[in-house]
Amino acid sequence: MSNSETNKEIVKQGTKGVGTPSNNADQTSKRAIMTSDEIDLRALWEQFVSFLRRAIKVAIKRGLVLLVLLAIGGGWGYYRHQVSTPVYKTRMLIDTKVADYSILSGLIGSLQNLADEGNTKALVSSLSIKSDVAKSIVSIKAVDKLVVYKDLSEQENRQIDKNTKKEQQSAKERDKEIFQLKGQKFAIEVALTNNQNFVILEKALLDYLRKNEYLKQKVHLKRDFLEKKRQRIQKEIKDLDSLKKNIENVFARENQNIQITDPGTITQLYDKTIKLKEDELKIDTTLAVLDNVRVVESFIKFNQPSVKVTKRIKTGLYIGFALWLLLILWLDVRKPFLKFLDGDKK
Repeated sequence: MSNSETNKEIVKQGTKGVGTPSNNADQTSKRAIMTSDEIDLRALWEQFVSFLRRAIKVAIKRGLVLLVLLAIGGGWGYYRHQVSTPVYKTRMLIDTKVADYSILSGLIGSLQNLADEGNTKALVSSLSIKSDVAKSIVSIKAVDKLVVYKDLSEQENRQIDKNTKKEQQSAKERDKEIFQLKGQKFAIEVALTNNQNFVILEKALLDYLRKNEYLKQKVHLKRDFLEKKRQRIQKEIKDLDSLKKNIENVFARENQNIQITDPGTITQLYDKTIKLKEDELKIDTTLAVLDNVRVVESFIKFNQPSVKVTKRIKTGLYIGFALWLLLILWLDVRKPFLKFLDGDKK
C-alpha cells in the first residue's frame, strides 16, 4: 500500500470517529428542548396538584358556611310553603261526539288566558260562576294524553329490552306511562286555590261547552243525519219484510210449480235484515248519548296541595348549595385558578 492510500484511510477513520461541529450543535439543542419540556410539564403538574389541594382545603374550611347556607335555604323553602297559597290540581275525563281536540283546547285556552290576566269579570260572565270561584282558578287546560304512575311492585318483572339492549330507566321514569286518549275523549286539568270549588267548576265547564253555538249546531246536524239514516234503514227493513212475505205466499200456494236454483238468495234476505237491524240499534245508541260533552270521570277532590312542603325544602337546599359553591369559587378558588392559567401561558 502506498503512502497516499494510507493517508486516505486515516482521514476516513478520523471523519467517522469525530463528529462535525454542526451535528454536535443539533444534538445539544434537542437535549435542551427535551429537558425544557420535561421541566414545563412537571411545573404545570405541580401547579395543578397545588391548586387541587387548596381547593379541597378550602371546601373543608368552608363546611360551616355550607351548613349555614343549607339551613337558610331549607328554612326559606319551609317558610315559603307556609305563606304560599295552597294549590290543588285534578282532572276530569270527558267524551265529545262532535268536538275534536283543536276545538276543545281553543275553548278551554280562552278561559286560561282570562285567568292569566286576572280578568275575573270575564270568567264570571263566561262560566256563570261567583267571583270567589273565578279568583280561585290558577290554571285550566285541555289535554289528549294522560300520565299515569303505576305501583312499583307491578314493574319489578320488567326485563332489559332484548332488541336494543338498553338498560332500564330509573324507577320513576320506568313506572310512568303516557296514554294517548282515543276517539273523542279528552281531559280537562284544573288547578284551584280552594278545593271546595271543584264541583261548582265542573258544572260550569260542562255548561260552558254545551252552550257553545258551534258545538250545538254540529250536534243538531249530526242528530238530523242519524235520524234520516234510521228512517231509511227502517224503510229498507219494511221492504225486505214485505218481499219475504210475498215469497212465503208464493210457496204456500197449492200445486205451485216453482224450483229454487239458488237457495242462498233467500238466506241473504234474512242476513241483510239482521244487518239492518244491527245498524238501527247502533244509531239508536248513538242518538241516546249524543251530546256536546259527556262526563267519563268527574273531578276528584284532593285534600293535599299538589306542591308538597318537602319539594320546596329541597328547592331551598339546592339554592343554598349553589350559593355556597359560587362563594367558594369567588373567594378561594378564583385567585389560584387565575394564577394557574398565568403559569400555563408562560
